[in-house]
Amino acid sequence: MTRGKKTAKQLQTHAYVRAAQRYQISLDEQQQAEIVESIQCGECEFIERQSNNRTLWKTTVFGKVIGVVYDRKRKSLVTVIPPDDPRLKCPHDEDKKGD
Repeated sequence: MTRGKKTAKQLQTHAYVRAAQRYQISLDEQQQAEIVESIQCGECEFIERQSNNRTLWKTTVFGKVIGVVYDRKRKSLVTVIPPDDPRLKCPHDEDKKGD
């Protein structure tokens, strides 16, 4: 069985489900479009490049800091990463642990 490439709509659905599971928030199509626009305008915080087309970003939605994977080719969110992912931690948080 071969796996085809996911469509933008499939990716949006996956991101919606992960946001609900991981942050108890509802990222509908309009809210996802606003996040995509923020990424494209450079308003979100870049974390890392995952591939030629996918990048990880940090943004704030409904007062919660979340990490999202953005697919440049499809101009869509791919997923929402878990809140305990170490890549979401602020570097200054590590400094406070020793205090």
